[in-house]
Amino acid sequence: MIQPFVRLLGLVFVFTLVGCENDVQNLKIASEAGENGRSEISLSQDWDFYKGSLPIAQAQQSSESAVEWQDIDLPHTWNAEDGYDGGGDYYRGDGWYRKRIKLSDDLAGKRLYLHFDGANQITDLYIDGQHIGQHQGGYAAFRFDLTSALTPGLEHELTVKVNNSHHQDIAPLSADFTFFGGIYRNVRLLVTEQEHIEVMNYASPGVFIQQASLTQAKASVDVTVNLVNDSSSTSERRLLVDIRDSSGQLVAQTEKTVSLPANDKVNEKVALEIQQPKRWNGVKDPYLYDVQVQLMAGERVLDSVVQPLGLREFYVDPEKGLILNGEYYDVKGVSRHQDLEGKGWALDREDHKRDFDMVEDMGASGVRLAHYQHDAYVYDLMDEKGFVTWAEIPLINTVAESIEFEENAAQQLKELIRQNYNHPSVLFWGVSNEVSMTGLSQAGVEILKRLNSLVKQEDSQRLSTAAVLGHHDGEPVWYVNDIVAENVYYGWYYDDMKGLGVWADKSREAYPNRAFGVSEYGAGAGVTIHSAEPAKGDHSEEFQNLYHEESWNELSKRPYIWSKFIWNMFDFAVDSRDEGERPGMNDKGLVSYDRKTYKDSFFWYKANWSDEPVLYITSRRFTERKRSVVDVKVYSNLKQAELIVNGQSLGEKTLEQSHRLIWSDVALDMGEKKLKSSVWIPMVKN
Repeated sequence: MIQPFVRLLGLVFVFTLVGCENDVQNLKIASEAGENGRSEISLSQDWDFYKGSLPIAQAQQSSESAVEWQDIDLPHTWNAEDGYDGGGDYYRGDGWYRKRIKLSDDLAGKRLYLHFDGANQITDLYIDGQHIGQHQGGYAAFRFDLTSALTPGLEHELTVKVNNSHHQDIAPLSADFTFFGGIYRNVRLLVTEQEHIEVMNYASPGVFIQQASLTQAKASVDVTVNLVNDSSSTSERRLLVDIRDSSGQLVAQTEKTVSLPANDKVNEKVALEIQQPKRWNGVKDPYLYDVQVQLMAGERVLDSVVQPLGLREFYVDPEKGLILNGEYYDVKGVSRHQDLEGKGWALDREDHKRDFDMVEDMGASGVRLAHYQHDAYVYDLMDEKGFVTWAEIPLINTVAESIEFEENAAQQLKELIRQNYNHPSVLFWGVSNEVSMTGLSQAGVEILKRLNSLVKQEDSQRLSTAAVLGHHDGEPVWYVNDIVAENVYYGWYYDDMKGLGVWADKSREAYPNRAFGVSEYGAGAGVTIHSAEPAKGDHSEEFQNLYHEESWNELSKRPYIWSKFIWNMFDFAVDSRDEGERPGMNDKGLVSYDRKTYKDSFFWYKANWSDEPVLYITSRRFTERKRSVVDVKVYSNLKQAELIVNGQSLGEKTLEQSHRLIWSDVALDMGEKKLKSSVWIPMVKN
């Protein structure tokens, strides 16, 4: 989050687009302050795209190939239509992107980097037909150093090959979601001086903030800065670090002189203190500071990076659950996949914000970002909205016992942690999900243990966790990480809904010293499927309602379950599925895939979790019924409500323990009926 004070310093530099001739994007750097520092420009517009395999010679614009290319903008996926139409036959292969650029002479002497926010899953970059490098992994940001490959004043062609095929050395090997292919997030050119804050440390900010101590009177903060000198001369520079509060007021500042050896890197650490600190306290008060790091040559800014700072203390107790800043924090929330009807994974900022505005509206206090690293903007939203966050890598179902696979998983883990290290909302690093689904050998367990050690090496202040296969308590993966959670589906995939509470109590008794949570629970429902006699597996809204009513009633009275994450906030694409009202979809969401319909169960949770008044009649889409006598169920957090049918009152009811009211045996005549619930008494939360 960049506060206004940053902009007032005049340190933000912009590129000017100087027309577009012959499909060449001309770039000219302009400085608002007359001195050049870090700059960036979007390269997300005006690309050519071809779906299919090509040799690089045919992929270049200069080739005489008869291949037909499409004009597209980023973000983009080639599976926006076939990724959720069912059959499990969506395209998995190569996609080619190309674009011509010309850099102004102003960029001479600068460092140039191409930044991808995300592409799935193997990305090869070519400049003028020459291979620059490859990135393996579909979810993290990544960068290529183009300094030696681009010459200001000349035209260059960027060619990118992306492949979303199965690869035995790249996680995930399998998963219950569609692997959308393409450059599905934005791309930009990053420009720095020769002396700068590191940008090639796993595409991290190059600034790592650590809370050393925190009391009511004072907070001590350590800031480690990765510095790079790509010039041939050793230099002495000033490192200036400011901390400002949410209003932009300076609350701490330090400065030191640093020596930057020629053609080398150094890490510098500075300490600061904040008097009378305010804490980041989840959804109650997600208070954020800004830390600005500047590398200075005299009074000239060579580089500047701003990162969020949230001060908080937390731990997870086997009996008490999550304790945040000395108080119990009920992690009641949702998991979220990053796809959307008509777009697949190619979402923009407005899509992300809308999604989490819905999560906020429901009253959630936590989010599990499943099953992979999400867009960088999402982590900003987690901080600002106060959602306690579980962030994870896509190590799903299977752990391949190969050095290459383990190295790739470790790479994705480092990318996740280093890119999101400074986000206070992230309390938990997730290492795996249901990796015993296809069997887990002792060698696989050892790989997980090494990944867990890597988490502790990268970040000693957060907890590691894993989502394990439901009701398999005590299996080896249960003990790999600091804490654990289970994906439990009592009443949906197995047993009945009351089994959830029985499982939880038995697990607590059997493993009294092990903190465990619920990482998934849910049931499918189509908004067009309804039943007067709902049953497990029928995908009716009515059964989904019963499932969530029973499940939340069991979970809500057990604080020792440290996390309670619903699967899922939104319906999401699984092209191989064929169930419910449409193929290609997992319909366990509380909101439809197109985000246009809130299912009934959304309002069950809003009635339980939100402070806003809720009064909602369920089964409202169940408009054609064969029975003349029905029960009318209402979700509410209000003290009293009255049901009115065609203008006739059927009486008032008082909310007692549950957040639902039921008028039984309501008689209906043939024809259309209008039901209305009304309330006139102010809300009283139970």
